[in-house]
Amino acid sequence: MTTSRRPPAYEEQNSRPRGSKHYRRKEGQVHTKKLHRKIKLRFRHIFLSFVFLAGFFLVLQQVFLFAFSWDKLDIKNVYISCENQAIKNDAQDMIEDYAFGNILLFDSNNLQEIIKSFTRVKNVTIRKIFPLSLNISIEERKPFAVLRKEFLCVIDTEGVIVSQLKTHNLPLPLLFDENNFMDYYQEKIELARECLEKMTPKERQNIEILDLSENLNIKVKTRDSFTWLILGNNRFEEKYRRFFAEKAYLERYGDLEYVDLRFQDRFFIKPLKDYSIKDMATNAKEVN
Repeated sequence: MTTSRRPPAYEEQNSRPRGSKHYRRKEGQVHTKKLHRKIKLRFRHIFLSFVFLAGFFLVLQQVFLFAFSWDKLDIKNVYISCENQAIKNDAQDMIEDYAFGNILLFDSNNLQEIIKSFTRVKNVTIRKIFPLSLNISIEERKPFAVLRKEFLCVIDTEGVIVSQLKTHNLPLPLLFDENNFMDYYQEKIELARECLEKMTPKERQNIEILDLSENLNIKVKTRDSFTWLILGNNRFEEKYRRFFAEKAYLERYGDLEYVDLRFQDRFFIKPLKDYSIKDMATNAKEVN
């Protein structure tokens, strides 16, 4: 009878618990323990650090004082950019004798306020170009409309007066108010701006007068007609184009004093004079 003996590797493998893994350290791998030493600062270390920092900041202070007082850093060149040559010339005349001084100490806010005091200037941006120059960018207030109050004046989209006029001979719409804009000025200017900006450039050129006498209601008169268009306070371009689309139909009633377009499915019209339909009781008619 013969007996066979299993290899030792087989017995060692089967003697381990199931599910366990055996890791072996690689040959030559040695774990070392890091030693952490505490560094003790003595008085002389602290003193030397303090002396070094004090000396560093003292030198830095002297450098800054020298730079602030050095005439080689005085502003020599000023460049002005503006689309309107007249405004650019006025700004150049204003800064001709301005004391700019050292570019490091120059306060741009003060110069900005001076230039923005011009009625035709909307915004000013000043940028330093080291070591000796400034770049001044001026944004002009764009003429938006002519305002009729106690006098005629040109205003921008914010309602700021740009200039005064003796007569209205500009290709701009006239803004009118029976009360001379004593009430709700900004609201009415904003409504007029919204109305005109909704129009195409060709449509804006055809608008002659905007009557803002009634709050939240715009009346428009075009250059090619004496009929007032009542547009309300919204959908201005839609109502405006709707009138011209139906203009041929409305002309059967003769010359019209106004057309009320505030209602979506109908017109209200008022002829300048009675026409031939006998059953018309009043001058204010409704056209479906």
